[in-house]
Amino acid sequence: QTLAFGLEGNTKFLDLFAVKYGFDYSRLHYGTSRSFINPSLQIVITPAEGWSIRTSLASRRANDSNTVVLPDGETLNLSESTLITMVGNQASMSQIRHTEIAAEKTIAQGTAIEVSVYQDRIKGPGLPLMITTITPLKQKSQIIQLNEDNSSQRGARLTIKQKITDNLSGSVAYVYGESTSISEFNELVSSEYLNSSLADYMKQSWQHSITGSFSAAIPLTKTTLVAVLRWYTRNPLIPVDWFSDRMDIGTKSANFEIRQAVPLPDIMGTEGQWDVWVDMRNVLDQGREILAVTDGDVVFNRNPRSVRFGISLNFR
Repeated sequence: QTLAFGLEGNTKFLDLFAVKYGFDYSRLHYGTSRSFINPSLQIVITPAEGWSIRTSLASRRANDSNTVVLPDGETLNLSESTLITMVGNQASMSQIRHTEIAAEKTIAQGTAIEVSVYQDRIKGPGLPLMITTITPLKQKSQIIQLNEDNSSQRGARLTIKQKITDNLSGSVAYVYGESTSISEFNELVSSEYLNSSLADYMKQSWQHSITGSFSAAIPLTKTTLVAVLRWYTRNPLIPVDWFSDRMDIGTKSANFEIRQAVPLPDIMGTEGQWDVWVDMRNVLDQGREILAVTDGDVVFNRNPRSVRFGISLNFR
């Protein structure tokens, strides 16, 4: 049983200073009860034309699967402020604190550069991770949870955004930050020993990441296309800069998304439409970490290759 609610408010002083503030409360009961209170704060300063400075404290991570765009253009974040995971028959909660300071400068029409530093702190069991053990006799997958030290992160991000036309835009982001990966693995051990002693082989290390994204809209057919390509120096077990990973990509990969709107006739003064989407993840099957053991292989893959599709009906 879970209970979650939040309050949010905002204040704006002319066009120079804007503050958004609030808090979220989460309570989980599964045999025992545990509660978290997570404050949030965002301050945006516009000292001059073309400049924007932002500082924020947050616990809710917005991504495409839990964000709804309202008819007036406002974005509604429906995510939980607390990370709730199930491992076997045991439920757990982790508290997340994301702090960030960013400065953005518009350098030309449709072109902007943003520089930011961030830090993520996690209190609790941490992020979940699925590992697959492949032996000649069977294949078995299990979910484990990283600890607080292996889930917390910090780093810096440089992003260049370019709006080419009203229907065409792109961006390139470079991140240098901490992430958890498997250390150099030279000894031969059994899969059972590795799975039971996995924490001994994990370590935090600084990694380079480059993410390129491309978005296009075709007004004639009401089609939206999104392509994202990500590269890492290694194969991290958790994404570098997790809070900015809106598509939940996780590892190095090539990803594509297609959305097609199908309008419906006017029914009693209400307009509606079908949205058909196809999401192709990691089409090149990248980012896997495979460790050879005496009785087979142990595979770590945050972003398995997949094709997902769906249909939604919206009324406005």
